Amino acid sequence: MSIIRYCGLVIFALFTVLLTSELKRDIGKLVGICAGVALLVAAIGKLVPVFTVVKQLLGETVLAGYFTTLIKALGVSLAVDFCADLCKDLGETSLAGRIELLGKAELLLLALPLVSELIKLARGLL
Repeated sequence: MSIIRYCGLVIFALFTVLLTSELKRDIGKLVGICAGVALLVAAIGKLVPVFTVVKQLLGETVLAGYFTTLIKALGVSLAVDFCADLCKDLGETSLAGRIELLGKAELLLLALPLVSELIKLARGLL
C-alpha cells in the first residue's frame, strides 16, 4: 500500500517541477533531484530486509561470498543508473555516458573473482 504514497509523491513532485519550471528553472530541477533522492532512499530502505533474510539463509556457506558480490554489483548498478539519469536530466549526456562507463568497469572488477573461480572449476573438470 505504501507504493501508492510513493506514486503520490512522484506526481506531486512532477507538478511542482512543472509549475516552478515556468518561474525558475533551477528550482524545478532542484525539486526533481530532491524527490529522486528521497525515492532512492526509500527503495534502499525497502531492500534492506530482503538482503538480511537472504544473508541469514545463506549463513556461512560458499554462496555467501557470491551473494555479497551480487549485492555490491546491485548497489553499483543502482548508484550509477541514478547518477546517469540525474546527469541526463540536467542536460549533461556526455557526463552521463562517462559515469556509465565507469560503472561498467567497476562491475567488471567485481566480477573478476567470480570469473577466476569459474576458470578454476573448468580446469578442475578437464
